[in-house]
Amino acid sequence: MDKQKHLKTLSSQSFLIAVLFSACVNQIETEIVKESSIPINFSAGIKQAVSTRVTDAGFENGDKIGLFATLTGTSLGTERYIDNLSLEYNSILVPEKTVFYPEGNAALDFTAYYPYQQDGLQTGSTVLPISVQTDQSTAKNHSASDFLVATQNNISSSNEVVSLSFRHRLSKLKVTLVPQEGENLEEMLKSSPKIVASGFFTKADYDLISGEISNTSAAADIIASGEWTQADETLVGKEIIVIPQHADADNQSIIIEWNGGIYTCPISKIDLESNTQRVIKIAISQADHTLAGIVGEIES
Repeated sequence: MDKQKHLKTLSSQSFLIAVLFSACVNQIETEIVKESSIPINFSAGIKQAVSTRVTDAGFENGDKIGLFATLTGTSLGTERYIDNLSLEYNSILVPEKTVFYPEGNAALDFTAYYPYQQDGLQTGSTVLPISVQTDQSTAKNHSASDFLVATQNNISSSNEVVSLSFRHRLSKLKVTLVPQEGENLEEMLKSSPKIVASGFFTKADYDLISGEISNTSAAADIIASGEWTQADETLVGKEIIVIPQHADADNQSIIIEWNGGIYTCPISKIDLESNTQRVIKIAISQADHTLAGIVGEIES
């Protein structure tokens, strides 16, 4: 009987240990973190410094955002409490699975980015590869060329929504055509000149902690998005999302395909910064196949 009691006691202890370990959902290298019963809910908005989204200051239904969370004070490059969770925007942000705050007084730091990448961050890294589409003429490709980041730090467990305010991390060029003597603005509008940004890097690495963009590569031609409209005797409405980079006349230019002709406008020497847009005003005439273009100052 004593032997049977002893085996029964061991069995109960084993069951208890199994239950305790099965309750631990999140595990990082240095400690086991238990989830609480409080779910984490999110909302998202976009700061309006530069409108590169189709809907300018908001996300569209179906947009997917990637989310990381670490215990406050823990590096994103080492241990992650939430690792690249997909959030889909459908009027609200819906996570692919419900996530919970940790038990106790532990706070979380959140880092979110758009558009979502399935591979996320490599182990030990805080760097994401980013890129822009070479054909931005469709709304889908234009939106896919955007890259936005939001952070919220030291968020304690509560039933409050975690508000993610996104900032654009890329740059935008807006093109204005100024017809010269002999050119008819309405005829130009009907002919709808095609705009291509030539020689711009389309790939790079982005550090989610420092915000640094590095390893720019894959120079290519980028077809602009948008539709022409008349404004103060000019044509406006074409724009290109580009990775922040240095531009100069030796390497970058704006190419205009118009009435069967191809016109080239070299880019003046300039640094294209994150979260900014610049207007390129091009004086255009079919008599000149090399055009004069002026890159304007930064616009908010």
